Formats: sequence, structure tokens, C-alpha cells
Amino acid sequence: MELIDVIDENNNLIGKIEDKDVVHGTGMWHREISVWIMNRKGEILLQKRAMSKKQHPGKWSIVAGHIQAGETPLAGAKRETKEEVGIDVPEEKFEAMVCEKKECAFPNVQQYNKYYDYVYFLLVDYKIEEYVIQIEELSEVKYVTIEEFIKELKEKNEKYTYKYEELKETIQKLIEKRKQPFIRASAFEERRDVEPAKLARFKLQQQKAASFGNDLNQIGLAFVHHHPALFIEHRIPHATTAYRKGSIRNAASPSLMSFQSASSSS
Repeated sequence: MELIDVIDENNNLIGKIEDKDVVHGTGMWHREISVWIMNRKGEILLQKRAMSKKQHPGKWSIVAGHIQAGETPLAGAKRETKEEVGIDVPEEKFEAMVCEKKECAFPNVQQYNKYYDYVYFLLVDYKIEEYVIQIEELSEVKYVTIEEFIKELKEKNEKYTYKYEELKETIQKLIEKRKQPFIRASAFEERRDVEPAKLARFKLQQQKAASFGNDLNQIGLAFVHHHPALFIEHRIPHATTAYRKGSIRNAASPSLMSFQSASSSS
């Protein structure tokens, strides 16, 4: 038995807790999480659902699950990530992307899923062999490039729990994430076809950028706080990383406000 909070159609808690199977069987609104995991090469982690699953057996998806009763979306994302792929990542590493209202039905198993999906982004250093999958939920995991993922979605959609049209905006956000220096630098350094002189110049540029970031720390982050987009646009690693970790807040972000509201109401 897995107990989850029941909400109304506008994502408000109504003070009711039910078993997950009852919620699905009667079409009650509830909350779930999804986590897009990316390595420093800019590849995303996909996982194949076990054939025993009632919904989408044997299809490829990402880390996802239900937020338990009394649990915050962020805590749920951390727990599901550990349960499904065996990595224990601090909550501050999860970056809120969006909160989406979704509905889907599986009449053949009498399940009707109405939920708000809290979507997170997670950057990791794990190799594929370091993941420990939950065999009750999954059969395998793999890394793919975003381009490979798009191609598969368009040509072999029956293999996935998603349709390309549903993920257009999310895929664009993932492409933007891949452009960030802390991802691109690692991928660049691992390439074997890069000339030594070019690689040396690249590393020197990274060191200068890091030095600038240290100077920035010494004089304070006030300017970055008020103008984070300027620093992200110029891709200064220190400032970008600080913004990603939440050291620099953009209180006007609708996505962050949505996630903070859910956390406070849980």
C-alpha cells in the first residue's frame, strides 16, 4: 500500500489521503514527480519500465513516481531517484523545471491518472554501470543524446511513454541546459580529436573564468542577484553554477514560485 495526498483540480490539498491504487481506480487528482537526469557529456538517462508494470510495461521513460502523503515534491524527487536508479543525491542538486497538469487513461487496467507533475533537472557524474536499478520497476537504463532521443520519439514512438509533441518545450530546455559550461567543458575535455594546443587554450580560458568567479565572491553577489541573466548569458561558470544551486535567487520565476507554493502547502 502506498498512501498519497489527494488534491483538487487546482492543485490544492483537500486534507484527504488515499491508497495509490484507489486514487488511480477512481480518477482522483494527486501529485507526481519526474526527473530528467543528464551527465556532463550532455546525455540524458532513460530507463525501461518492467514488463510487470500496469502502465506502459516495457516502455522507455525517465525517473518518475508519486509524491507520498505529507511529502514535498522535492523530497519525493530525491526519494524516487534513489529508489529507482540507486543514487542518493542531495536535494539542492535538483533544479525545478516546471509543474504540469496532466490526464491519461488506461481503461484496460481500469486506471485513470489525473495529476500535477513536478518536473526536475539533475546533473550527475555517474557512469551507466554505477546505477543500481529497482528490478520491480525497471529492466535497464541507458544514456542517449538528445538528438537520438528526438529521432526515436518521432520514428519509434511506441517504445516510449511520451509523444514528441508533449515534450517539445521540455526538450528545448534540456538543449539549453546542455549549453552550460559545466556540461560542455567536461565533454570537450573528453574528446580525443581535440588538438593539444586548442585544449590548453580552452583550459586557460576556464581558469580565467573561475578566477573571475572567485573575485566576484570576494566583492559580494549583490550585482549577480539583481542581474543573473547577464551572467548566465555570458556563461561564467562560477555564476552559472551558483545560480543553478540556488545561491542566487530569481524570485520572479513562475516555475520556482509554483514549486515553492506546493512545498509550503504540503
